[in-house]
Amino acid sequence: MLDEMNALTKNGICELVELSYDKKLVSCGAFGGNRGAKPVPPEKGIFPLDHLHECDLEKKEYVDCLKSSRFQTEKCRHLSKKYLQCRMERNLMAKQDLTELGFDEQNEMNTFEVGNK
Repeated sequence: MLDEMNALTKNGICELVELSYDKKLVSCGAFGGNRGAKPVPPEKGIFPLDHLHECDLEKKEYVDCLKSSRFQTEKCRHLSKKYLQCRMERNLMAKQDLTELGFDEQNEMNTFEVGNK
């Protein structure tokens, strides 16, 4: 810990100052992030933005369905699945079995019946 503190001070990243008893230390860091910190992989559900708009059609269909169904998501599950499949196919999110995301044959049958009522 002392070596890290010395390195931060030596490189001009931090400056050690006296802390009076009524003050609290907030943090110390460099502009642009914590230098030397090991990067942490993103949490599940966090994935790259679709900068090339590869899945815009699927996203638009899903959002339009939500709006037209007054945000009853069960009526739009088939489009949600289609959108996630598009993202996985284009490496915009990690590929995984759709059953892990709550999609299965039984749900698809019930969704199809609800969506067609």
